Amino acid sequence: MKIKDSEVPIKYNATAPTKTNKRAKDLSPQPNPKTMSEGELIGVFLGKDKEMAGLQLLENYNGISGLSQATVLHLIGVGKAPPAGALRIRCAYELANRLAIARRPMAQKISDATDVWNLLGHEMKHLDHEQFRVLLLGGRNELLSIETIATGQRDSCVVHSSDVFRSALLRKACSLILMHNHPSGDPSPSPEDCAMTRKIVSGGSLIGISVLDHIIIGSDSYCSLREEGLIG
Repeated sequence: MKIKDSEVPIKYNATAPTKTNKRAKDLSPQPNPKTMSEGELIGVFLGKDKEMAGLQLLENYNGISGLSQATVLHLIGVGKAPPAGALRIRCAYELANRLAIARRPMAQKISDATDVWNLLGHEMKHLDHEQFRVLLLGGRNELLSIETIATGQRDSCVVHSSDVFRSALLRKACSLILMHNHPSGDPSPSPEDCAMTRKIVSGGSLIGISVLDHIIIGSDSYCSLREEGLIG
């Protein structure tokens, strides 16, 4: 018996995706980050249904402040976070740091070491590695820019004076302030810190850029080489 085309039974798959279904799924309500817990937010970086893992990480690192200091390798090895999730968390904190720097008012004046501590000390004292930065100032000590010159290990950081002055010349700075942190928590200058400072001060005098101070950040205090009489 022949079956006409119109009589051929048609099977429908009720679960087959359609454009309408896909569009409805795309428009379904999404979680609002502002209403999510810290564990839920960290869990988003770790992967699907990872809220408990996020809460565990926060507990291991004593909250979001402690977690912000963990390196990718530490998150993987000690925190047991998946590699991709650890990298996402580290990137999120780095973006937050850069946003905070970008939002700082650049027109503010820097009068002394206390101004520098209030500006950057509370951020840099938490770093688990040495980082060398330069504050570039205009003719009236107004802040033009904050430049990260070098990032090192826990107890050392290689700094080239040429990198310092390259940034200063590009920004047309009249003077600058050097600063770096000591992850050990002790802001006392090492012999290497003093030698490097003298070299940069000498280089600045040759090109007309004054080095006003070198400030070393510790865990709860700072050391100003100018206040210590190590910069004339």
